[in-house]
Amino acid sequence: MDRDQIVTYFSNLSDTNQQALLTDLNRSKIASDYSVLLTLRGDALDDKRAECPYCKNFNFVKNGKDKGCRKYKCKDCNGGFTEYTGTWINGIHKKHLIPLFMKTLESSLSLVKSSKEVGISEPTVFSWRHKFLSSQDANDDDEKPFKGITEVDETFYHHSQKGKKCIHRDARNRGGRSSRGITNEEATVLTTMDRAGNSQYQFTNMGRLSLVELENAIGNRITERTILCSDGHNSYKALAKKQEIEHHILNASKKQRVKGEYHIQHINSLHSRMKNFFNYQFRGVSTKYLQKYLNWQMIKDQFKDSTQWIKTMLTRSLQRADALNIYKNIEKNYLKIYKSSQLIG
Repeated sequence: MDRDQIVTYFSNLSDTNQQALLTDLNRSKIASDYSVLLTLRGDALDDKRAECPYCKNFNFVKNGKDKGCRKYKCKDCNGGFTEYTGTWINGIHKKHLIPLFMKTLESSLSLVKSSKEVGISEPTVFSWRHKFLSSQDANDDDEKPFKGITEVDETFYHHSQKGKKCIHRDARNRGGRSSRGITNEEATVLTTMDRAGNSQYQFTNMGRLSLVELENAIGNRITERTILCSDGHNSYKALAKKQEIEHHILNASKKQRVKGEYHIQHINSLHSRMKNFFNYQFRGVSTKYLQKYLNWQMIKDQFKDSTQWIKTMLTRSLQRADALNIYKNIEKNYLKIYKSSQLIG
């Protein structure tokens, strides 16, 4: 088939099929683009657009290469590092398989299917997955103030030790409740989004959400331009009063879901997608890794229309030189939340 035949064939496709074909063609380019993507952080270091991963300063010099990997020496902290130090791919030997791995993330495949697709073991896929998702943790650049109408609500997930033997309570079936109502065995996920596209998905605490936990989560992103929309939870009322911002309450008990332009329907839709993703597609996720799966849900939502998802996400992830440290502290950060709660026997 020559070029003219291809153009004719393409023009006869429906708009939907044309877009699908363009998406597939863009994705197929990732293999050829991959070698260029790997050099992005090294190029940024060469141009002093990226800092030393240890002291965050720019006073470093080139220090040769090791197996093709660029090395640097910092004059301030005297630390040596490479172009991959601190990034999620640091220490990964089969880097040529990362494009295939990224495709499994884009398709939200299970560990078993991902392992078969990439050709590596399930534990390795699991490790790569959470190293990558650690690179998607929120940072200061992501935390823009919420402006205008801002929806906020919380949802709950039963505490899960999936993959680990449960020692402080009897085992229960997936989805089974330990008691009626919200207890300290429920992981609270606070979701917030404004109409400008700013959002935050955060595992905040175990049990009911308090004003202190609400302030710690989103207090620094609330401004006088924030118009809060929520249910009637006392913590939201207290936050709005303390921050002196406009607050619109939706009374669910009276089936009040919309008040003019004020509602939390976007949040409700998000919670439905989360439940489907976590509880059905993955058959439940460990509370220890809950924040990482929330990161996954966020990038699924933020970049759902991207025709070059793999290229975009790989480029974005390599900009985080603290990803490996975040990954190593998953257990520590989880225990800060879980151990501080009043566990039930």
